[in-house]
Amino acid sequence: MAAERIVLDASVAVEWFLPGGGPGQRYAEGILERISAGELFPAVPDLWHYELGSVLVAAKRDKRISAAKLAASQATLRALEFETFAVELDAAEVVDLGLRYHLQGYDVVYFELARRLGVPVATLDGGMRTACGIFRVKLL
Repeated sequence: MAAERIVLDASVAVEWFLPGGGPGQRYAEGILERISAGELFPAVPDLWHYELGSVLVAAKRDKRISAAKLAASQATLRALEFETFAVELDAAEVVDLGLRYHLQGYDVVYFELARRLGVPVATLDGGMRTACGIFRVKLL
């Protein structure tokens, strides 16, 4: 059986590596387990790599994670397979889509990728979840 392709929002991946807890972390860990088991295959916009890397560097700099935790995070990321897409939108398109879907700029990119691919989004972002319900993009 082939893995189900999903768009993986950075909000989910951040929960894999930063201390937290609660329902968001449980959801994120479930997604990671399913990716690791080959049930899900994540598609991400190229922005995802920059966004997640930036969060991890800031967490290390702010002492929210240790050097060992950062290294373990990098090892996890290197072990996972992702399909990376260049979602080309100019600033005016980001504004247009942001207003249409009631989303912030980064979220527009994830939402638009899921819409174009016709696949579900794994996200913890409330605005994204609302937009998915309104504009018929599936949620995982």
